[in-house]
Amino acid sequence: MLQCRYQRTGEMADLEEAIEMARQAVKSTPYDHPDRASYLGNLGNDLWHRYKQTGEMADLEEASLYFYNTWHCQIAIPFSRVKAAARCLTLPVAQAKMDTAIQLGQDVIDLLLAVNTKLLDRSDQQFVMSIFAGVATNVCSFLLASNRPTNALEYLEKGRAVIIGQLVDARSDFSSLEQQYPDIARRYMYLRDEVNTPVNRLEQDIGQAQVIGRRREAVAELDACIREIRGIAGNERFLLGTIVVVNITGLRSDAILVSQAAIKALNLPRLLASDALKNREYLEYLTWLWDVCVKPILDEVRSTNDGANGLPRIWWIGAGLGSSMPFHAAGVHSPGSTENVFSRTISSYTPSIKALGYAQHRSRATGTHVRLASDPTMPTTPSQGLQSDARKPPDLPGVVEEKKRIANVMNTYMSIEPLDLPNQGEGQEAEQDRLTVHRISELSLPHAYIAYLSACSTAENNSTKLSDEVIHVVSGFQVAGFPHAVGCLWPSFDRVCADVASKFYQSLQGAIRWDGRAVAYAVREAVLAAREAEMEMPLAWAQFVHFGA
Repeated sequence: MLQCRYQRTGEMADLEEAIEMARQAVKSTPYDHPDRASYLGNLGNDLWHRYKQTGEMADLEEASLYFYNTWHCQIAIPFSRVKAAARCLTLPVAQAKMDTAIQLGQDVIDLLLAVNTKLLDRSDQQFVMSIFAGVATNVCSFLLASNRPTNALEYLEKGRAVIIGQLVDARSDFSSLEQQYPDIARRYMYLRDEVNTPVNRLEQDIGQAQVIGRRREAVAELDACIREIRGIAGNERFLLGTIVVVNITGLRSDAILVSQAAIKALNLPRLLASDALKNREYLEYLTWLWDVCVKPILDEVRSTNDGANGLPRIWWIGAGLGSSMPFHAAGVHSPGSTENVFSRTISSYTPSIKALGYAQHRSRATGTHVRLASDPTMPTTPSQGLQSDARKPPDLPGVVEEKKRIANVMNTYMSIEPLDLPNQGEGQEAEQDRLTVHRISELSLPHAYIAYLSACSTAENNSTKLSDEVIHVVSGFQVAGFPHAVGCLWPSFDRVCADVASKFYQSLQGAIRWDGRAVAYAVREAVLAAREAEMEMPLAWAQFVHFGA
């Protein structure tokens, strides 16, 4: 509480007293008590705050030591240990010791997967993951600096998009394990829950010494159980991740190129984190992104041309500061220019390699012949209880025009089910519902194929602390079962949405098979048409993206 007051008022006397109280708490707590981890973490935080005020290196060194000691409290709940280690990895003194930082980072991500977030509601899951923000991207940078690209990719995959990964696991890998090996699956879940239960909840019926002894046993048994699961044929990558990944941190920037033949790292020395944060006019920004990042990458993959129109296909994964970058639109956008991504590749995005594998599995299971299209439209946005008309979102007349144009294209080859102003209630008086990521991702739609989301910011993650969790409406539809989802990275223009949507369906209609390449190609063609009309205004057309197989 003293630390909280210091953060409100800036009174150093409060911080000094907080440090003294934390030292007494650590000194008074036995080494083998689980609560010692939280007291060590508090002391580390207090010293870190004092270092930020005074610049005293002794405080920074001591804070790093206490965070490291918190990590080594093996009988503490995993959340406390990982939280302290995540903070430790951000400190300059830890980063200066490369080998130590790599080992700590790998151990943190391995333990992160034992932190039980599946029993938490979504908001609490997001809080937990925000605490660990940046761990995976930093570890990736450490490993790339040590010339270990395969390990870098593995740990980046394991430490990013964890919430989506858990949702996907629940519908694929782990559900399969439960069906084939129910005993070991039950044992894993029981042990995972046990090591995540605070000790004070267990002390009522049995003595503290017994509780502490049992906690040590449970941690060891959980580690052994995970190793056993990984040894089962077909589950070698259980809780592991195994394709252009762009990782941008304060340490360095790199691309990891994943193909059937190899995993290759490409350092991007001109892609500086400080430059990525600068404000630029958007055409200038896309040119900068092309020069320092995307052009070197495409030059590297030029030899892997895979067919149609001579254009290779690339899935983009942004990590760290790269998580919100429009790689698909990078380039010089002027009449006749071919120095841009649209001229050289067909782009898609995916939250993670695991999510892409899930989307491709869903695509194969669903097939490529779509028989029915639902066309939900909302030309007016509910005010959500706002009393003032001035604050009410504007009407969207382009939605009505878009609906007509899509119907004209699609009616000739499939049935369309129109849904105007959709909601989950009954009758005409039902209040319209908000379309949330949580609600979408709870669905299971085995026959779904394409979700075209013609709305603002459907592929945008507004939370900086959750940038690597890739939580947005598009990823929610992918978890629900759609192998393909089209969305927008930022607010869109009503008129342009109608143009891009109709062009997308026209292009798709001409495809022989609606496979992943055809869907991604249709998005590209639709965006190119909008770009041709308003090339000098990329904010009108560059936001449309394809996620999926």
